[in-house]
Amino acid sequence: MPPKPRKHYALSLRLLSNFDDILTDVLVDKLFYWTNIRKVHPRYQSNRTIKDKQVGDIIRTHVCVSRNVQAATDRLLEIDGIKRFCQKLRPEEKSDFVKHVKRYIEIYHPDTAYEVSTTNRYTLTSLEASVVARAPIAKGEVIKNLSGVMVTMTKEEEAEFNEASNRDFSIIHSSRKAGAQIFLGPARFVNHDCSPNCRFVSASKSTVTFAALRHIEPGEELTVYYSDDYFGPDNAECLCQSCERDMKGGWAKSIPYMPVRALNKRALEDAKDEDDYAGRARKRARRSLPTPALSTSDDVSVKADSPPAALSLLTPDISSLTPAEGADTSRAVSEIPTVVLNLELGKADPAGSANQALPTPDTTLSPVEETSINNSSNNSGLLATDDGYESDLSVYSDTDMEILNEKYKFFPTIKRATPKPINPDPASLPQVPAGIRYPGDHLFESTFIDPKMEMRCTCQNANCNRPFIYKNEDAFRFLNHIPRCCPRCERHSKIYGLVWPKTVLRSDDPEVRVMNPEDVERCVNLSQHKRDMQAIDEWRVENLLKEVFKKNLRKENRKIEKKKRRTKTRNTPTVEA
Repeated sequence: MPPKPRKHYALSLRLLSNFDDILTDVLVDKLFYWTNIRKVHPRYQSNRTIKDKQVGDIIRTHVCVSRNVQAATDRLLEIDGIKRFCQKLRPEEKSDFVKHVKRYIEIYHPDTAYEVSTTNRYTLTSLEASVVARAPIAKGEVIKNLSGVMVTMTKEEEAEFNEASNRDFSIIHSSRKAGAQIFLGPARFVNHDCSPNCRFVSASKSTVTFAALRHIEPGEELTVYYSDDYFGPDNAECLCQSCERDMKGGWAKSIPYMPVRALNKRALEDAKDEDDYAGRARKRARRSLPTPALSTSDDVSVKADSPPAALSLLTPDISSLTPAEGADTSRAVSEIPTVVLNLELGKADPAGSANQALPTPDTTLSPVEETSINNSSNNSGLLATDDGYESDLSVYSDTDMEILNEKYKFFPTIKRATPKPINPDPASLPQVPAGIRYPGDHLFESTFIDPKMEMRCTCQNANCNRPFIYKNEDAFRFLNHIPRCCPRCERHSKIYGLVWPKTVLRSDDPEVRVMNPEDVERCVNLSQHKRDMQAIDEWRVENLLKEVFKKNLRKENRKIEKKKRRTKTRNTPTVEA
């Protein structure tokens, strides 16, 4: 009797999900990641026999330095926990597992132009994985080492995944297969956007990669378009950045403006206007928003500046909140949407009042207020040059000008009032109804912290300098183990032994690669942290000052050259015919 033909082997969803859960735990979570990747199987238990330092040494030595992915794969398969798992697999299954291991190891190759980061855009209470560019990516370029495996799902598997609220991810509809497919691997970390910067590229029947649709700058998140009805019919529940910018999808029914008082106090200080003195007058006007509109005289004008990038993302049209130069202040105040004023006062907003204008009976300024505005307008001339254009020093906030004044004595010392606490009492702020999102609620500036266990810090890496929130529930460690760098830079330093975003150590580079992460002092106490923050502020302001001087020097040189050309043209004798 002839032997039965062997059944054709195909990678199943059960196997692929097991592979992916193990490798995301070993090669992402245990590799100094500051959160945990969501697993396909909610009851997955991490293997305690696999240590973080053991995996980190393998990746750093064989991938980051030697660039030998095969050697790193062999060493990783020799770890006890992974070795016992491989012994249970058949040869075909082990081959697929090894391929999947290489996909995750290639994330840390020095030539990889992206890194795995986190975002809380979709779930405010937890962090989810995302892919962020670490190096420039040209338009049309296939993103290296970013791939995934697709497996067709049965109707029963699709229904099972849809029933579980924490498993409905990485599922797409394939028109070629005419059914649902799940794709796992590093590609699963690429999030959806209705205006993406990447597209799917089929490398084989079951492998998918990505290509850039436009030029991608470092720090920009890589996104792809999943499908038309992935987030409900016509993506009506989508919360991507494009929908947030256009106020559609899941943001269409959200609060159109973020509560003004809910903004972090530090963000408000950073949002000061170009003109220091005119900015104070405008801040005084903002604080009196609930009062009737003010009618000023013709000779009083308050100059407004375009909002910073952080606030322009939160408010779709902020131009109505600040009057243009020479505009009537009463008209600008009257056009502020009622919803902003109600949220500022902590009142409930009636339905349909977002676009209503407030009645503004004409009133006049008191002599004290009018004098203060006129004085501020006159003092703003301190930053103007003889040629009529404003100096570039006006782009700095009060904090920057204080540092400049202390170091270079530009202006006389001005006594300032005691600032309000950075973290106001959340009970005194207007409460947004549960389940309602507003633009920018996922940003750093709109995050409330507990001063007893959380602290706002700034990364001390000169290439980063981004803010982050440090959290530690231990009261002693909270004040004595403050990190110097943000989680991203700290993880990069532990993996590559270099400062972010550097992955390759060149021959002429003075930096030394640190092979043992414990050799670097990564935490300081509170007093040292304050000194470090002050040094960072002074360094930043000095660099800004140098740029200002260079810019003004270029302006002066252009004016001199233009004047020389005019003089030469005027002195050139005309030749009569």
